[in-house]
Amino acid sequence: YIPDEDLAVLYQSAEMLVFPSLFEGFGYPIMEAMRNQCPVVCARATCLPEVAGDAALYFDPFDVADIASAIKQVWQDDELKKALRQKGHLNIQRFSWQAYADAMQSLFEQATQNHT
Repeated sequence: YIPDEDLAVLYQSAEMLVFPSLFEGFGYPIMEAMRNQCPVVCARATCLPEVAGDAALYFDPFDVADIASAIKQVWQDDELKKALRQKGHLNIQRFSWQAYADAMQSLFEQATQNHT
């Protein structure tokens, strides 16, 4: 276990998060990395593309050369790193409590309109 304040420092000082998961229910480490301005490189598998959207660079988790290529791309391209950080910051806003509350309110409004 790493305390949140220590985890934030680790993400902020990392070059990137490499997340090759094949079996993932949500991909919370992706959200942690994005929240802390850490570029994300992850598997094009399970829910990860849905969670990360356009804020990550993807690789085939069964192709070692593709994984290495994605890591190398982010490692060497400062503009790509900057873009992934910016997109990550925007992406995590989709998962805020406010976004959730707005979505729930919209669902309730739709449900009541359909049954009146």
